[in-house]
Amino acid sequence: MEYLDVRYYVGLLSAAAIWGASHQKPQEFQVLTNVQLRPIRVKILKIRFFKKAHFPDPLFLGQQKTETGYMRISNPELTALDLMKYAKAVGGLHLVATVFAELGRSIDPQRLLNVARKEKTLASVQRLGLMLDNVGFKAKTKDIAEFLREKNTRPVSLEPGLHKKNSPLIKKWNIYENLRIEADEL
Repeated sequence: MEYLDVRYYVGLLSAAAIWGASHQKPQEFQVLTNVQLRPIRVKILKIRFFKKAHFPDPLFLGQQKTETGYMRISNPELTALDLMKYAKAVGGLHLVATVFAELGRSIDPQRLLNVARKEKTLASVQRLGLMLDNVGFKAKTKDIAEFLREKNTRPVSLEPGLHKKNSPLIKKWNIYENLRIEADEL
């Protein structure tokens, strides 16, 4: 990546697995970059790249030691937000909920708030809050719920591609729950 002069970090399901949410082992190594790159295969390893328009603050990235040096990795809070934004590409909201059931233990409420404050799309933060609540981490979402209340968010659907007609509005998150999400048993 240095040779290509590309900003990157390991994220999504790959980062979640590193942070202990390994119930759903990814079939590919997932990397977020500031440019569009095609997937590559190195022997049995498939690397898939996701372009991210607004690259995160370096404070939300850590380093993981590897055999050849260090790689950048998203912290648990940025990993959770990215999983919401790229949910469809990584397997859907049910899979994300299953990952959150484990990843939620690693999430720090203050770091979650810091990540939420930097996010350009508040709908992703709204969906993240609802999902964390639904898998048992309501205590970790209080700060982002207050942050969103101050922003006067507009109502959004939990699953953007589905109709919201007759869906209950979850006022805390200003979300139409147009899909009932349940995490797989761990």
